Amino acid sequence: MRLIQRRIGFLFAVFLSLLLLGGAKAAWLGVVKAGSLKRAAATQQKADITVPARRGAIMDRDGIELAVSQPAVTIAATPYLVKDPAGVSSRLAPLLDRREEDLIKQLTRRDTGFVYLARRIPPRRARRVQRMKIEGLEFIPEFKRMYPRDWMASQLIGVTGADNQGLAGLEFSLDKELHGQDGERKLTKDALGDTIDLRETKRTVPGSDVRLTVDAAIQDRAEEVLAQVGEEYKPKGATAIVMHPRAGELATGRRQQSRRGAGLRAPGPRDRRHL
Repeated sequence: MRLIQRRIGFLFAVFLSLLLLGGAKAAWLGVVKAGSLKRAAATQQKADITVPARRGAIMDRDGIELAVSQPAVTIAATPYLVKDPAGVSSRLAPLLDRREEDLIKQLTRRDTGFVYLARRIPPRRARRVQRMKIEGLEFIPEFKRMYPRDWMASQLIGVTGADNQGLAGLEFSLDKELHGQDGERKLTKDALGDTIDLRETKRTVPGSDVRLTVDAAIQDRAEEVLAQVGEEYKPKGATAIVMHPRAGELATGRRQQSRRGAGLRAPGPRDRRHL
């Protein structure tokens, strides 16, 4: 009988010790670590997403588009939901045109619940990634700046940066009119990464289109003449200005000598920022 009582007492002491240990652990997490755990939950389950506005188009006098924004997709991820970062990185790297090492660094982060994997890729490539059904990925619709006439009037039109802001030319000087107003959304996820709340906190306002007095056909012809002058006379540089004598409307062109000294070349997309 005494043996049974001792065993019961021992079990009671064990259960009491475990209860006290659990209570102490709960108190430590609830009081000492409450702040850090709350911040970690906020970074993992909440995110502020910027919704870019569609940038206005730049057109010539007849409405031919010289700069236009086309739909694109940005791929983001919730790192702690990606179960196999190395395997996912090897599968995504060829499609996203990124190094596996860079993707692994992003997918193994634990200080945030939202990271970008690729910005503004074509929708067709994004659909190929989406068909993989990789847990933890998000697909955000955005816009990518395109120049349908390639280098034509590039020194006038300019170029935009990665964040859709004008860096040179008319893209820079008319950035306020072209850019519009970006919107904002607040995203809240549950512990499994599923969206439980998505609220629009700021409405997106598209940018305004801009129509120039430049005539695309005349501009193109002026640059062709400059190219011919470069091939024939091999100057260091040449500039042409075509003006309507009554209206004063201008079409400008500029050519510069190539690095190899083989004549003049038209400014390409990489030259847009060098006016």
